[in-house]
Amino acid sequence: MMPDKLNELPPDFLYRILTILDIEYGEFMYRLLNDEPHEVMIYARIYMLYHKINS
Repeated sequence: MMPDKLNELPPDFLYRILTILDIEYGEFMYRLLNDEPHEVMIYARIYMLYHKINS
């Protein structure tokens, strides 16, 4: 089995990236939780970036 921490994306990392991209954190999270395709794709790319950096 894979460790549980594999899927974690630290909130501070996400917040920093969204700030760099000039995306408002609260609105992004609201739209992400409502499965908006654009926000899901942004989150997926940030997730891939984080795990690429930390692997």
